[in-house]
Amino acid sequence: MKMSLVGGAIGALVLVNAGAFAAVHQHFQVPAATASAATASLTPSPSTSNDTMTTPATGTPTGASPAGSASASMKVDAVDPLAVSVIAANGQRAWRAVNSGECSANSSVTVQQTQDGGRTWTTKAAAPAGAMQSISLSGSGRLQLSGQTSGDCSHAVWLLTGDTWSTSSSASWLPAGARSAKVLHGSSTRQACDRGWVIDLAVAGDTADVLCSTGEVRAIPTSGSPKTIYQSADALSIATTGGNTLVVARTAKGCDGVQLVTVAKGSAQPITCVQGASTATDLTFAGDNGWLVAAHNTWTGGVTGDWSKS
Repeated sequence: MKMSLVGGAIGALVLVNAGAFAAVHQHFQVPAATASAATASLTPSPSTSNDTMTTPATGTPTGASPAGSASASMKVDAVDPLAVSVIAANGQRAWRAVNSGECSANSSVTVQQTQDGGRTWTTKAAAPAGAMQSISLSGSGRLQLSGQTSGDCSHAVWLLTGDTWSTSSSASWLPAGARSAKVLHGSSTRQACDRGWVIDLAVAGDTADVLCSTGEVRAIPTSGSPKTIYQSADALSIATTGGNTLVVARTAKGCDGVQLVTVAKGSAQPITCVQGASTATDLTFAGDNGWLVAAHNTWTGGVTGDWSKS
């Protein structure tokens, strides 16, 4: 899923101008609660063989809402103690959020910024969260954090203005909650996965793609029902380039790390193998500038296959 988010040039850490981020991609990663380290696998539970086109399942999961008027962006499940989420402005500037551990009264979230392609990261204003699910840009262009409060670990959304975080009652492309099959935009909710739950989402323009825990990548149109456009039991994360090309990060035989592939008409074409990347990973694109963050390591590159470690 990812998303290409429309945002813009960022002053300080927060205010973004809608023009400069015409293709900023947001990725929200929240692996399963059972993962106890950043190197834990995020591979969704297999449902069919890898890399196949499937017909979307009919029927609605128990408790699912009818399709609403939202798309979404995120990665969902319970919060991983060492989860990392990243959003980029271009090939040099990006932000990441890192959990200190499981949500508790003493846990925290560190938000950092890089302006040199991920070689160095500077810690920004301390976030008031006990654990994060995602970091992104809001519809107004401010840095947005979705996660759990440090008190009772309930779900909350914060926006950053200058150096101050404040809670928000609305959200732009966020998970509907842990292990949810739905996505949120503003006050609207829309069904995304027929089976399983959303673990990643990418938005390009008015449409969104989500990665479900079943390994299905589902396209969510502005109207009508979502449909499955790709299937891989080894998919870890998805992203959308500035040209709306779907990119999937996955595990693959012969790749000692994470393989990146482009997807068109249900067929995957390998870009490269990012050697040494752990499967606890988050993929995002800002235009055609790709970022892969795995544990505390960063790789950057594009759809041409030239990826390097920062």
